[in-house]
Amino acid sequence: MAQINDEILVGTGALDWDSDERFLASGDSDYRLNIFNSQFGAEYVISNLKGNTQYTHGFTHHTDYAGSIYTCIGTAYDSNRDSTYLFIYSSGGNHSILRFNFSDQSFEKIAFDHTGLGLDEAYPITDAFMIGDWLHWNPRSTSPRSINVQWAYYDHVAYLGSAVTARAKGDYIRLFNRIYQMQADVTNSYPPSAPEQFLFIDYCYADTLPVNATTLDATVTSGEYFRYRKFYNIPAVLPTVPNVSVVTDTAFQYNNIRGRRFQFCYRQYIKDQGYSITSPFTDIIAAPASET
Repeated sequence: MAQINDEILVGTGALDWDSDERFLASGDSDYRLNIFNSQFGAEYVISNLKGNTQYTHGFTHHTDYAGSIYTCIGTAYDSNRDSTYLFIYSSGGNHSILRFNFSDQSFEKIAFDHTGLGLDEAYPITDAFMIGDWLHWNPRSTSPRSINVQWAYYDHVAYLGSAVTARAKGDYIRLFNRIYQMQADVTNSYPPSAPEQFLFIDYCYADTLPVNATTLDATVTSGEYFRYRKFYNIPAVLPTVPNVSVVTDTAFQYNNIRGRRFQFCYRQYIKDQGYSITSPFTDIIAAPASET
């Protein structure tokens, strides 16, 4: 019987899923599990991984899905955050995307009990990847999709901006689709009334009830989706081009606008779909050459 180090060729080989087994290059293989170079870079060494460590989260699914069976059908690694995204298929249709952070072994909700993720147990997620803050995945049985993981994360951790309650410095506050962060411990205040106490951070999807909400929808538990965004691009007819006009103010004799031409680019925000990808230009706007 040949020695095992003779069967594993030089470390320059690679995983090759595409070629027929008869034509695999020397050192390549169509399947590899726990095969690495040794700690000191020596070749012909199998370094098996340590045993798995099991982590759990405390998230609770809605009682309507009490009989659901949950299966992880794919993952995607986020190098910027040193975390991985888990695609959780549910037999009840309430699929989820969870983020596991390696730094502190914590779980975070990205999408939870959601019916619009398109996951299919018959088609494991094999081509998910990150571009910036966007997680892209292809369910294959439905349209390819993407989600801004930061916007989605804020949906689950922000407080309702108009709620009257005590909040601590560092808490996230949501007002419509905007996320603010508390700059001090404040009671009975929210962004429009005290802008100096709230720092604008980012946008969010505004698809979930904030963590302390009780008034937006009494039939939905806090933190669950009450919209059913599909997370794929939907062609839509945009509203009319913004109408811009330039007028003069006789109180000012000189300015930097008079006699010039301007053109603006813009993005549309469409309810339940988010911001448009394209950024068209307005018509050229001509400012008056004089006040006459």
